[in-house]
Amino acid sequence: PLSAPALGAKGFRPISKVSSAPFTGKFDGATFMISNLYIRSDGTRLGLFRDTFKAELSNIRLVNVDVKGVAGGSNIGSLVGYNRTSSIINSSSTGTVTGGGDGSSIGGLVGYNIDSCIITDSNSSVTVSGGDRDTVIGGLVGFNNTGSSITGSYATGTVTGGFGSMTLGGLVGDNESISTISNSYSSGTVTGGDKSWNVGGLVGRNGTKSTILNYSHSQGAVTGTNYVGGLVGYNFSSAITSSYSTGPVTARDLGYNVGGLVGCAEGQDSAISTSYASGKVTGGSTSHEIGGLVGYNNSNSLIASSYSSGNVAGGSGSYEIGGLVGYSSSSAITNSYSKGAVTG
Repeated sequence: PLSAPALGAKGFRPISKVSSAPFTGKFDGATFMISNLYIRSDGTRLGLFRDTFKAELSNIRLVNVDVKGVAGGSNIGSLVGYNRTSSIINSSSTGTVTGGGDGSSIGGLVGYNIDSCIITDSNSSVTVSGGDRDTVIGGLVGFNNTGSSITGSYATGTVTGGFGSMTLGGLVGDNESISTISNSYSSGTVTGGDKSWNVGGLVGRNGTKSTILNYSHSQGAVTGTNYVGGLVGYNFSSAITSSYSTGPVTARDLGYNVGGLVGCAEGQDSAISTSYASGKVTGGSTSHEIGGLVGYNNSNSLIASSYSSGNVAGGSGSYEIGGLVGYSSSSAITNSYSKGAVTG
């Protein structure tokens, strides 16, 4: 059985206790369960493994984890806190992962994935919660960065952010810098607190030539303030292809850029194609840029061969409301349509 020193109230001490000595080997859990992993720490990079580099983790089952960071803590996950140039295969987690506020990169399985990491056939049924002003929170991975990929994976737990939380996603908080999500999904609800930003059913932010494709989708309800989407909150210079969302999307009062699929899409390389949204979109009081597919389509962004079928309703005093797009500026829309009712 796997064991490591416990530190009293701080619980399990993660494998590889300093960043200068990451875990670099192979670990095959052989699908045996590791139960009741408990971590409380005043540090960063929390998980069964603190740091990995060029490692291979496979067939690991974490059951009923309880990992919690303190204020300002970052890179918090159940399996790995900081995963660099490593692969995770056929692994899973259940339980809770919690941020302490004013931190970042919090995920149900991995906190931070960077430099060509690969996650395949893995899943998380973890309740992931961020405190006030925590950023980059995801049901499976907090931050998926720099050429990293997630394939054939999913998350079913709820994702919640506190006041002023930013970049929340049912699967991934931030998918950034030529990273890819393929044939993956989320089904839990995603809820950003008051004055939250970049809240998406699958991904909070999809940025800088990253891609979501191959029937990736989200099913849960999404609620947030600004840049709120059924699939992606903010799509910046990135592609969404053959993907969809089915859950309802709700904006808080005074919110803007709210869409059934994407809250805001912008940038030269931003393209949404052969994708759809079917959930109802509802704006709060005095909210604006509310669309059945995209809330705000801006700055050379393209929408092609896509549609929305859910109803769109604005709250009291709302404006710029559309069945397909709430507001479009300096962008293109081709061969696309909406068929839901629009009120407001």
